[in-house]
Amino acid sequence: MNFLTDEYLDTYVKKMEKVVALRHQIEKIVDEVMQTKKSNLFLLGVGGTIAILRPYLHMFKTMSNIEVYGENAAEFNLTGNPKLTKDSVVFIMSDSGNTKEIKDSIQLIKKIGATTIAGVGTKGAPIGEMVDYCVYYTDKDTFSADADYLVQHMFFTYLLYKRGEFPNYEKFVSNLEVMPQALAQVKVKADIQGQDFAKKYHKESYHIFTGAGNTWGETYCYSMCVLEEMQWIRAKSVHGADFFHGTLELVEEDVPVVIIKGEDESRVLMDRIEAFSKQYSKKVTVYDSKDYELKGIDEEFRSLLAPIVICAALGRINPYMEYATGHNLSFRRYYKVVEY
Repeated sequence: MNFLTDEYLDTYVKKMEKVVALRHQIEKIVDEVMQTKKSNLFLLGVGGTIAILRPYLHMFKTMSNIEVYGENAAEFNLTGNPKLTKDSVVFIMSDSGNTKEIKDSIQLIKKIGATTIAGVGTKGAPIGEMVDYCVYYTDKDTFSADADYLVQHMFFTYLLYKRGEFPNYEKFVSNLEVMPQALAQVKVKADIQGQDFAKKYHKESYHIFTGAGNTWGETYCYSMCVLEEMQWIRAKSVHGADFFHGTLELVEEDVPVVIIKGEDESRVLMDRIEAFSKQYSKKVTVYDSKDYELKGIDEEFRSLLAPIVICAALGRINPYMEYATGHNLSFRRYYKVVEY
C-alpha cells in the first residue's frame, strides 16, 4: 500500500507555499510590536503546541540575549509568572484555536496587559479573536505539523533580525521559499522508512524515542501526540542529555529505540546514544536530518531547519501506522470526548 501520490505531493507543496506567503503579514506584526520597548518574550502552549515551541527556546538560548520563558498553559494558569508584565510579549500556538487551557491563559495575560500574538490553524477560532495579533495558517498537511514550524520560523527569525541578532534573515527567507519543494522530497525519501517502521513495529507494546537540541521538541511531540494520542501505543520520550541517567537500563534486544538526530551541537549526544543502542537492541531506528538533500537550501541554514525536516520525515510513518493497526488517526476515546 502506497499513500504518497503525485496528487498528495502537489497539494502539499501548494499548501506550504501559502504558508510561506504569510511572511509579510508576520513581519508587519513583529514591526508593530517592536515599536515599543518590550522586556521579555513568553512562548506559551500546552501538549503538542508547547512541544513544537521548544525548538525556538533552543534558538533563543543559542542565538540571542533576549529574556525568554517557555510556559505550559495548564501550569501557568496555576502558578503565573512574576516576570510577565505589561511590557512582555506572549507568543501562542493553537491548531484548533479553541484549547481551553490556552483560552484561560489569555484571560490572565489580558489582565496583566502583555501583548499577545497567536498562530492559529483554524480560521475564525476563539483564540484568534482573543489575542492582539493573529496569523491563521489553515493550509496544513494531514500527517505532519510542517506548517506550524514554518510559521514559527518566520516569526522568530524576523524577531532576531529586528534585534540585530540574525543578519542573514533575507537570505534565510529566500531559502524558506524553496522549502516546500525540498520538504516534498524529504517526504518522498522518508516514505520508504515510514512504511518499513510501521510494518515492523506497529504491534510493539513499548517504544523509546530520544532526541536533543532543536529536534527535541518534535521528538517529544511525535511520541506523545501521534503514537500515544492517535495510536494508543506506549512510548517514552527522553531527552538525549538524560538518556544515560535512567533510560539506558530499559534498552534490551527487543526494545524499539527511535533516535532523532539534527545538525546542531547536540548531535554528539545522539551519536553516543546511537552507538550504545545498536550494541544492545536489534530494533534501532534513526531519523537524521542529514540524510535529506534539501535541494536549494544553503548549508548554513540546515541546522536551523532540522526540526521541520524531522517533522516532515516522521509524518510519513502516520498513514502506514494507521493502515497497519487499523486505528484511525482521528479516533479518540477520551481526548475532547469525555469530561476530565
